[in-house]
Amino acid sequence: MESRRIKCLQESTPHVPSDTEPKSALTEDKAPDYSPVLQKIVWRNVVIFTYAHLAAFYGLYLMIFKAKGLTTLSGEYLQYAVTVMRGTLLVAQLVEALRYKSEGRGFDSR
Repeated sequence: MESRRIKCLQESTPHVPSDTEPKSALTEDKAPDYSPVLQKIVWRNVVIFTYAHLAAFYGLYLMIFKAKGLTTLSGEYLQYAVTVMRGTLLVAQLVEALRYKSEGRGFDSR
């Protein structure tokens, strides 16, 4: 276990190779192995993404051709308002977290 820890420390420290040391595998004539990895198709994910995209296209069709203009504009305004409120709440949460930490009550202030 100790030798593994020392090896990790040796690999993480910057090192300038000298002329007497053997060259690494990347600098030799042998190219690295870039063989393709066989990936499985997860059919459950394919079905879910297909359904989600079809539902989005159907909603876009309804918004363009079936809904009235006022409905579309009010929906866009509602989405904008929710987005602005979310951003405001996230900034307020960040300010409160920084204030809490600056008062010395954070997790790492033991």
